[in-house]
Amino acid sequence: KGIPPVITTDGPSGIRLRATCSLLPSGTALACSWNLPLVQDLYAAMGREMVDKGTDVLLAPGMNIHRNPLCGRNFEYFSEDPLVTGKLAAAVVQGLQSAPVSACPKHFACNNQEYNRFTTNVTVDDRTLYEIYLPAFKAAVTEGKAWAIMGSYNLYKNQWCCQNQYTLNDILKGEWGFDGVVISDWGGAHDTEQAVNNGLDMEFGTFTNGLSWSLSNAYANYYLSDPFLKGINEGKYTMDVLDNKVRRVLRLMFRTVMDRNRPFGSFVSPEHIAAARKIGAESIVLLRNDGGILPIKNARKILVVGENAVKMMTVGGGSSSLKVKNEVSPLDGIRERFADAKVVYERGYVGDASGQFDGVTTGQDLSESRSAKKLISDAVAAAKDADYVIFIGGLNKSDHQDSEGNDRESYDLPYSQNAVIEALTAANPKLVVVNISGNAVAMPWADKVPGIVQDWYLGSEAGHSLADVL
Repeated sequence: KGIPPVITTDGPSGIRLRATCSLLPSGTALACSWNLPLVQDLYAAMGREMVDKGTDVLLAPGMNIHRNPLCGRNFEYFSEDPLVTGKLAAAVVQGLQSAPVSACPKHFACNNQEYNRFTTNVTVDDRTLYEIYLPAFKAAVTEGKAWAIMGSYNLYKNQWCCQNQYTLNDILKGEWGFDGVVISDWGGAHDTEQAVNNGLDMEFGTFTNGLSWSLSNAYANYYLSDPFLKGINEGKYTMDVLDNKVRRVLRLMFRTVMDRNRPFGSFVSPEHIAAARKIGAESIVLLRNDGGILPIKNARKILVVGENAVKMMTVGGGSSSLKVKNEVSPLDGIRERFADAKVVYERGYVGDASGQFDGVTTGQDLSESRSAKKLISDAVAAAKDADYVIFIGGLNKSDHQDSEGNDRESYDLPYSQNAVIEALTAANPKLVVVNISGNAVAMPWADKVPGIVQDWYLGSEAGHSLADVL
């Protein structure tokens, strides 16, 4: 009686509610900023947005190591480097929990691919485990002081990681002294005995996809619900085991929703937007600048080519999909920044025109009647007299690209973008290729293109951040 609910919400770059929100740059982008104080401030701002909307736990940061270059979820994560990942994760945790709301670093541990993520039994020796897969999570716990951690879907030593004696009891709660709660990923619990004994404290998503359907009595059937109670009454489980879990859950509540000194929040403030724009610009990486083609100067005509110049990147990608207050496109950012120039746009290629995920739609009309050949010829014709040609392509948030649930099927750019870039290089040597992605891609044309920019997914202020750098 008198115990409030704990409201969780997906991240990692915004609050996944039906209400609109601010969107921050993706994890891979933040890792390229090298700006820990600003990352911490950004997530403190997100924490204030959570308080304003009555949410208590952000299921973030996503911080698995980039061990598979085709992992569909790499865009959410920080790096292939454990040290960089740990420093960023600790900053995110500290920022969020200053609100105070709880961070929930995920997915613990050894979760490095989406393919067969529910059934993969990871085989890794102790040295690799402790040098590659664990250091970032340890930093989130011992430096960041995280109040919650989410287990991963995969198995380690033949036990699912949401109910794993080795990772949760021996390492997390034993070696690291973690005093928070272990939260299951949605549907990550598999049986009562291991869930009770092997470290799980809060269970989510059993018998349900967590979104739209469930059994009428789903919660009673959770492994830590009626089956746990039945086992206690039969003497199979002790009250000490139950008390430990209850203490952890109550401790989380006293740190968040039951904190009497919790201040009021704020939502989509100008300060939040300005900070997102700044760190977005700091995250962009200049990969090539032959002949000093950048920065853009004295331009009378700028041709912008590519679907990613106009496509909204906030809808899609799985559980990171968001409904944002505003998203500035690269094309709009360039037009605003270079208002004295004639900025012309050509599509160049057709990627994904849907703009819909989980009931949220962008409202964009990306339909196209021209053939692939006609799209390229129109772009080439417009490029011939341009002072600068800026191709803006890369990946998107569709299945088998940068998206939860599937890994990429190829290291190449999709949608025949290489053909568009090759045609543009032949038409005009003043070409800058801007790759929007959360992951690395093959660039067989790299030696022919004087300017290459890695742009990532930069959130609400994406277009402004890119234009600031260009």
